This record gives sequence, C-alpha cells and structure tokens, in this order.
Amino acid sequence: MAGNFRNPQPVAGTVAMMAWWGPYIGRRFGERSECWSLVRDVYRERLGIDLPEHGELSATYVAVVEALRWQHVPRHQLAAARRAVMDAFDAGQASESWVKVDDPQAFDVVLMGGPHADRGRVMHVGVAVDSTRVLHIEKATGSVVVPLAHPSVAGRIIGYRRHISQCRIAS
Repeated sequence: MAGNFRNPQPVAGTVAMMAWWGPYIGRRFGERSECWSLVRDVYRERLGIDLPEHGELSATYVAVVEALRWQHVPRHQLAAARRAVMDAFDAGQASESWVKVDDPQAFDVVLMGGPHADRGRVMHVGVAVDSTRVLHIEKATGSVVVPLAHPSVAGRIIGYRRHISQCRIAS
C-alpha cells in the first residue's frame, strides 16, 4: 500500500506545532523509557496513533547488545543478538503504515544505526521535531533534541519514515 503514495506531504492542521516536544525532554533512559517507547508516546499523545510494540524485542535490548559488545561475549552470540534487533526494526519499517520520505518534517520517524557498530541497519529511532532537529533518547543523554547535523546522530541517520495517517497524495 505504501508504494501507492507519491510525494507524501504532511497533512496540514493535524497538530499544533508549537513546542510539542518540550514535555519529552529530560526523560531518563530505562526499561519503560527507550527510543521506541518515546516514539510510541509521542504518536499516542500528540497524534492519537497507537503504534505497536516490538513484541518481545524492545530498544532496551539494543542497549544490552551494545553493552555486550564491550564484554567478553562470543562474537556469534553478539552477532545473533544484533541480527534480532535489526530484523525487528526492518520488519517495522517495511509495514504498510510507513512511507519512506527524503526530507523529514515534524513527527516523521528518524531511523538510525547504532552508536558504534551496525550503522548501516536500523538500531535506533527518534522523532523529527522539524526539518532540522530530532527528539531521541539514549542511555548517555536521556531524551534530548539535537540538530540532525549533530555529531551524535548525523553519521547514523539511515532515513526517515512518515506514518501513513500523516500523508496525503499530492495532486
């Protein structure tokens, strides 16, 4: 279904855009506050859209994978854990609910690789505040808004997805 949409544009007037992201700043990273749960909270509270969980897999698992990277865990176990995370994110972004976009706008999901390895596959997500900034959460920072060009995210950005409910077909 997503392939039928050409030139997706945000639906005008769907949400008041004035500092919607303020209440999300400063959250501490933890079991109930991680990258995907932050995206889910924003979508539920600001757009009225309930996004699915990753089932058994959560972004906390991503943090565990990164932690394992620094321990003496056999490479094959670490590789299997990373694959599970990436496969879950791949399945999510391939669903019919998301449209790939080239230029982010408020509420688009920003897809990112991990902070160290696996920068080519999605292991982290955030929400575009506008066309130049992203709201995201990581263990080291908690939830923050940074420019898309900031060194902490710029080299990790893989792409952007817009929820189908936020698109209209340009005539």
